[in-house]
Amino acid sequence: MQYTSSDLFAEAIARAHDAHNLERMAELLEVYGVELMSRGETLLVMNWVHALPRDIIFSRLRIFLFECWWYWYLGHTAVVLEMLNSYALQHGLPGPQGEDVTHLEQAICAHVEKQYPNPKWDVGQRANRIAEALALYGIVSTRRPNEAAFSLAACQRAVEYVAGLTFRSRILHHLGTVHILRNELTEAAALRALYELWGA
Repeated sequence: MQYTSSDLFAEAIARAHDAHNLERMAELLEVYGVELMSRGETLLVMNWVHALPRDIIFSRLRIFLFECWWYWYLGHTAVVLEMLNSYALQHGLPGPQGEDVTHLEQAICAHVEKQYPNPKWDVGQRANRIAEALALYGIVSTRRPNEAAFSLAACQRAVEYVAGLTFRSRILHHLGTVHILRNELTEAAALRALYELWGA
C-alpha cells in the first residue's frame, strides 16, 4: 500500500506507534518522508521522527539527515555538529572537521551502499542520500574559519548527484544557503535561476 497522502501516512504510522513497532515507524518515515515534506507536511513527518529513540535515528541515514536539517534551519548549529560528530564516529565516517572532499564523498558513497543496497533501493534514492549527506557536511563547514572552498565543493558535488532527480530542490536550497552565509548574493541569485529552470 502506498502511504503518499498525509492522512494515510498518519494513520499507518500511528498504528505502528501504538503497537510499539519502532522499526516500522522508521521504515515508513524513510520511504515516504521526503515526498510528504515536499508537499508541505514537514511538521507531520518531523513530529514522528522526534518520537523515535536516538539509537534508531542514528541507525538510519535518511532519518538522521531529516533531524539534522530540521535543527540546522531552527538555528541549532551546535546540536547538528554534535549529532554529525557522533554519527561519523559510530559509522566510521570522516568527522565534520575533515578537509578532503574526495575522501568524504567516497566514504559517504560506501556508507550509503551498505545501508541502502540494491534491489530494495534504486540508484536515484541512494543518490539523494549521498547528496543530502554531502550538503550537510558542506553547510556545517561554513561555520569553520577558512573552510569556504571545502564547503562549496561539498555542496556542488551534492548538486551533481541529484541533477535530473526528483526532490533535487532540497539540495539546491542547501547550496543557496551556503552562498548566502558567505554573502555571495550573485551566486545565490544564479542558483535561484537554476532552481526555477529545473522546475523545482
